[in-house]
Amino acid sequence: MTLQAVLFDLWETLIRDTPERAAPRRAWRTQRVREALAAHGLDVAYDVILATLDATSRGLTDLHDIGRDTTSRAGLFGDELAKSAGRRPPAAALPALEQVITMLHPELAPSLAPHAIETLTALKALGLGTGLVSNAGFTTAPHLRALLDYHGLTPHLDVLVFSDELQIAKPDARVFQCALNALGRDAAACAFIGDSPHNDVFGAQSAGLFAVQLGARTRDGVRPEARIDGLQELIPALRAHGLVSNK
Repeated sequence: MTLQAVLFDLWETLIRDTPERAAPRRAWRTQRVREALAAHGLDVAYDVILATLDATSRGLTDLHDIGRDTTSRAGLFGDELAKSAGRRPPAAALPALEQVITMLHPELAPSLAPHAIETLTALKALGLGTGLVSNAGFTTAPHLRALLDYHGLTPHLDVLVFSDELQIAKPDARVFQCALNALGRDAAACAFIGDSPHNDVFGAQSAGLFAVQLGARTRDGVRPEARIDGLQELIPALRAHGLVSNK
């Protein structure tokens, strides 16, 4: 097989999060949600909102694991708040809640992964197409696009696909196919790189792509075609499998 394009996961692949950024971002989001609820007459304790956001995040992950997504994070939060506090935000509060739940505070955003720009640049120099296929967590596509711009990743990616815009998530093969269609490439001539055994490796393989796993996470029955510990190892790994030229 001659490789024609390489697709990437985003979170923990092209960008990296740390507790030093994630913990204050979680607190910042919780406080903003509390203020948005209070503006619409709902006084909910900080700890209740924090626990409800955590439950919402878990619910979103569960949706992703079965290949689904939703356009409304605020709607999911409202469902969880009804369970935990017996109160549901009024419809008028949902736009403000959606904004504060999904936005990414720029000073608390994840950082660029080591060797991300260099790897994408090298792939383009080899004549390969590139793309992103990302499951969106709380942070949705508009804010993720801004994050890609902030880190200088956008010019190096030919195609951007986000689960919340499609309401389809990895590991569903259709989300990968959407990127392949936009690139005009067949799955058999493309590789995908990500850190999740289920969403990224299993999903990519289900869509017919060569799957490279970044990192050591495991899941029973899931075996990537290649495994790397950092993006600087990607092109050597592709060369070792005869997918790119040694020239």
